Amino acid sequence: MKNYKIDDLAEGVKGVEEVQQLMDKLVEYIKKNKKKKGPSLLEDIAETQQKMMSYSKLITDELSLFRELINPETQERKIKQINDHYSKFNKAELIEELVKARLLIEGHELRIRVQKQKITVLDEFYDKHQRGRIEKNKSKQKGKEKTYKSNNDCLEQCYKAFSKTLEASVRPIDYPAYKRFLLKLYPHPPFIPEARLTAKEKQQSIQIQNEDRDLKARYTWSDATVRAAFRKFSGAIATTLKK
Repeated sequence: MKNYKIDDLAEGVKGVEEVQQLMDKLVEYIKKNKKKKGPSLLEDIAETQQKMMSYSKLITDELSLFRELINPETQERKIKQINDHYSKFNKAELIEELVKARLLIEGHELRIRVQKQKITVLDEFYDKHQRGRIEKNKSKQKGKEKTYKSNNDCLEQCYKAFSKTLEASVRPIDYPAYKRFLLKLYPHPPFIPEARLTAKEKQQSIQIQNEDRDLKARYTWSDATVRAAFRKFSGAIATTLKK
């Protein structure tokens, strides 16, 4: 027994320290990312998700080995091998082997608890940021709907008036007619969003910036916006091709 090394138990203890380090890193990460832009945060979450998928594959492989181990035929073969191996041992040797086995089992149980804790921490971390993303997107969408409400109202009113001019239900090929109808009633959208400037353009004088914004501003309905509205109200995907 004096030469016996309980490496697995040592690894289990080391794992406890790793969990604590992991939790400290997560706390520090959350603090640093309070004002972090969305895309980089999503990349970090995607990386975490990728790691979890890798762990999942490893677990699946291990489960396959475990299923093989609990197979009755495999168990019977293992029992015979163990009996043959230990049948020549005396009492002292058997006790020593038993102690080794108990230490290994305790070490593995500790490692299992540590891995469960790691998974719990990562799950909570991932779920927290997923919920944050969902809430942020909802808030952003509500803000966008409020900003473009006057434009959306025009698109909806126009669609209702347009659909009444048709003898049948609205079809995908009716999109061009809907757009012409819209441009006749509302040649320009009520709300014109302020055009965005590049970082370089923002270094110019305020007067030139305003001129650039005027040049970049869209005073007409974008085709993507009209198509999206047509699909939303009619349920049909807009097309200009006759079938």
